[in-house]
Amino acid sequence: MTQLKVHASNSVIKCLQATTKHVSAVTVSQQWQQRHYGGVPSAKPFQEMPTTSVLKTLWNFMPGGKYSGADLNDITRDLLKESGGNIIKIKSFLGKPPIVVTENPDDFETVFRHDGVWPNRKGFELLNYYRNVHRRDYFGPESGLLTTQDEAWGNLRSAVNPIIIHPKNVKKYLNSLDRINQEFIERIKTIRDAETLEVPANFKDEISAWTLESVGQIALDCKLGVIDNTNPVGRHFFHQLQRFFELSVDLEIKPSLWRQLKFSSPKLREALSVLDESLVLTDKLVQDAMERIENSTTAKSQEEKSVLEKLLAINRKYAVIIALDMLFAGVDTVHNQHFFGHSASPRPASR
Repeated sequence: MTQLKVHASNSVIKCLQATTKHVSAVTVSQQWQQRHYGGVPSAKPFQEMPTTSVLKTLWNFMPGGKYSGADLNDITRDLLKESGGNIIKIKSFLGKPPIVVTENPDDFETVFRHDGVWPNRKGFELLNYYRNVHRRDYFGPESGLLTTQDEAWGNLRSAVNPIIIHPKNVKKYLNSLDRINQEFIERIKTIRDAETLEVPANFKDEISAWTLESVGQIALDCKLGVIDNTNPVGRHFFHQLQRFFELSVDLEIKPSLWRQLKFSSPKLREALSVLDESLVLTDKLVQDAMERIENSTTAKSQEEKSVLEKLLAINRKYAVIIALDMLFAGVDTVHNQHFFGHSASPRPASR
């Protein structure tokens, strides 16, 4: 089973601490949810969760340590193995908040069911710093679904939810997503070994390209050309996203002093530069879409309009921010899930 991770924000800690004796940790809204979805009467205090030694963790990440240069999935798998269970807490150190790593999807349902109407989920720490501190001049108080918390998150979610998750949107994109899938299948036939039918060792990059193409079709209403390498702009965007995820692991998961050093940290400066360029590229792609819409002579009903067109009707900045959210969250999450499915079985037929 693939590893699932969640930052231990206040709401998460309260949920994991909740017992029948600790009713004060549960809000009125959460109590209502407990009545409908069940409480957690057997939950132990958060402090009793299996954890790691800070010194041992730092040592393992040092050059020559067993986590040095290791893949994130390998690191979390080893941590869970050492815990002897399916959940472990990585303690806070060097300003990094504690992180809970779990293999049990039910844990996420428990947390989300008790999060309340306006959740506070402190994930995407690097992206949060970029939007809410470094470029707050552009993003403002509603910096996106990935980085906004509490009531501001609720307001943004209420505005975009009917557009993003409307069931009729599935039918709208069936043909375009099917085209992308067929293109990806042809790409696999091209790159696999003719005799063994094995795909190359870097196949996860191909999966990321397929995911970006799929999400980009919905978020930006255009073909990015990253599967067949027909668009240099799309390919550059792909490399920028890949580099951001690599830097996120280095800065958010591995020991790092970027929270204290800020601009003295070379990797933080690079990450902010990558995010700046990603913002410029997304803004340009949204602008290109606006020009196509304005120059189109085809009249569309509200139901026929794309997700991007409907977001633009709210305002342009919403369209850019939500497109960025979809691209970052979609590529990161779907890539990890599909890569696990690929690596879980050694047999090509099973894959």
